[in-house]
Amino acid sequence: MRYYLFTILLFFSIQLLGQQDGELIYIEHADLTRLEKNGEDELRILKGDVRMYQDSTFMFCDSARLSGNNLVAVGNVVIVQSDTISVFGDSLVYNSVSRKAKLFNNVTLENGDDNLYTHRLDYNVGTRVASYRDTALLVSHTTKLQSLKGVYDVNQKLATFKEYVVVRDSSFDLRADSLKYNTDLLKAIFISPTEIKSDTANIYCQNGFYDFNLKRALFAGDPQYQSPSTRADADTMYYDQRTGDLQLLGNAYYEELEKLAKAEKILYNEKTKSSQLIGDGYFKNKESIVEGEEIFYDDKTGALDISGEGVIEDGSNLIQADKINYLESGFGTLDGNVIWTDTSSQTSVFCEHAIYRKDIDYIKATSEQSRPYMQTVSEGDTMYMAADTLYSFNTYETDSLGNVDTLKILKAYNDVRLFKSNLRAIGDSLYFDDRDSIFTLFENPYVWSDSTQFSADTIDLYMKDGSLNRAHLKYNGLILNLIETDYFNQIKGRNINVFFEADTLDRMTVDGNAESIYYMLDKVDAFVGANTTICSKIFFKFSENDVIDIKFYEQPESKMIPIQEVDPIALRLPNFFWNEKSKPLSLEDILTKKVTVVPIKSEEALDTTSTIKSNDEKSDQ
Repeated sequence: MRYYLFTILLFFSIQLLGQQDGELIYIEHADLTRLEKNGEDELRILKGDVRMYQDSTFMFCDSARLSGNNLVAVGNVVIVQSDTISVFGDSLVYNSVSRKAKLFNNVTLENGDDNLYTHRLDYNVGTRVASYRDTALLVSHTTKLQSLKGVYDVNQKLATFKEYVVVRDSSFDLRADSLKYNTDLLKAIFISPTEIKSDTANIYCQNGFYDFNLKRALFAGDPQYQSPSTRADADTMYYDQRTGDLQLLGNAYYEELEKLAKAEKILYNEKTKSSQLIGDGYFKNKESIVEGEEIFYDDKTGALDISGEGVIEDGSNLIQADKINYLESGFGTLDGNVIWTDTSSQTSVFCEHAIYRKDIDYIKATSEQSRPYMQTVSEGDTMYMAADTLYSFNTYETDSLGNVDTLKILKAYNDVRLFKSNLRAIGDSLYFDDRDSIFTLFENPYVWSDSTQFSADTIDLYMKDGSLNRAHLKYNGLILNLIETDYFNQIKGRNINVFFEADTLDRMTVDGNAESIYYMLDKVDAFVGANTTICSKIFFKFSENDVIDIKFYEQPESKMIPIQEVDPIALRLPNFFWNEKSKPLSLEDILTKKVTVVPIKSEEALDTTSTIKSNDEKSDQ
């Protein structure tokens, strides 16, 4: 009876560890309780199924010793706070005033699904902050975090790991000097140099985070990514495993096999294989080099979009434009200040808009405000050609031995104009292929070389080393050579072949319905007379642009007219038209000067002044 009453009193009224209620430990149960005197202090010894509490904190153990504000518990020690927080250990030292506990051997702190394992743990019951100094392991879902020292704030659900930090997840291992981990968000926060290793890559950074739940990561502080085939670095890296988004922000660099990308920002998606380079972008693969303020590239389809002074270096082709869009179909569009250059042939096309196809080097150039033009540099000289529309592309021919030859084709439409230091030409349209380096001008073509004008239904210009080597005037060929005002040497025929050496006339053959009017000069270059000839064929030989030999074939009819009897206006061949006003004299002429040439009929030839004037008026319109 006395023992029973003693136990009741213990349960309801024993107060230890001070006089304030908040500092009291209440003993709920013990199989055996003994009170001993230790000087002025009382020592209570509890054994067997010991259960105690202080405020809302419950403690359990096999045995306990209470003296003043101190509690020592041994055997199956348990501290319980709320429904989710429990701390286990073999022994415990606790102060009820400071509410600091020290747990030893086989210590486990449980907080919901998270378990912290260590051999010694300091735990503040009041603040619910745990710390350890000799290795601990935190198991959070499928992730294991270990360090030599650390602090775990249970209220904040934040663990701080220090010294020899190791994190193991199903997909990677992490090592760092220090690390924070949010057990509620399942988020690792990097606060020191950190290295992450997976089966496929290594990542280094100095700060950032990894969200285990959302599978997102931010790497900062000189972050670096490296795998057997890939290397990347930037000021900051962001990665979302679920969406496949990789963002390299600030001084971004990405290299993969034969691909290299640089920009202020690089946005890449692993699933779509698409890349976006923002700010001074640079992209290189085995086929081409791309530069632009903003670049979008689709690795699956090859689609390419460039904004802001874009540049593509593709083999021998160099493409520049304010906006470049390369489509999945294989075609691309170029807009704004377009420059397309073939570095191998030193040929460039300038325009406002172009359509481009990479596989056959196809380009169609147009402009709205001005006209597209082509520039070709050869032997130190430059030839310019402009038209309303320019086309250039490659075709491929296979010979009997299976060898494939590449043939470059050029087409120009509507008001074609050429300008070169020693060659000028106009026509309605033009065709060129580099097999024989022949420019063919169609519909009222005119060609000028020095003071000589060539015209015909069609004119072929054979180029060699950038210079005119031969001119073939097909059908109704007419050559006019100005000697002085109103006086012209004239040659007419069905087909005329003119050969040049070092940009000067060398020889000429006129076949079919050949006619010529040639002014004879004496030794002081004074007019002697005019020789007119009609025959089937004529051969001319020149030296320094002067005729040194003429041969007439098949019953020539010649007539020598003394100069006193010559009327230079009347003495003109049918369809005579001196089109000097249409001759381009500069690059500006071929870009802006529009001239509609309407050849006059032979009976109108006498009034050349009015003809030229009316033609000029049309050009002004």
